[in-house]
Amino acid sequence: MTPGDPAGIENLTRREREVLLLIETGATNRLISQTLGISERTVKAHFASIMKKTGVTSRSQAAVFACELPPDTTKGDLTRPSVRS
Repeated sequence: MTPGDPAGIENLTRREREVLLLIETGATNRLISQTLGISERTVKAHFASIMKKTGVTSRSQAAVFACELPPDTTKGDLTRPSVRS
């Protein structure tokens, strides 16, 4: 069973979806902030919002949640951001 509520994906902003896709790849908050050009504090705020909107309770659950959703559900018009190391 997928953690979280798949209906919650509809409530995510575009930026929250980008953060979720990067969490799915295992990226750290620092790497996500560098990739998206935002602060680590903002990444943490987006993740807190993702948790609230989807009902996941951990980063691991968020990654599984993103992996197990149908591809068009998570991505919409987004392409997977490239991660800079």
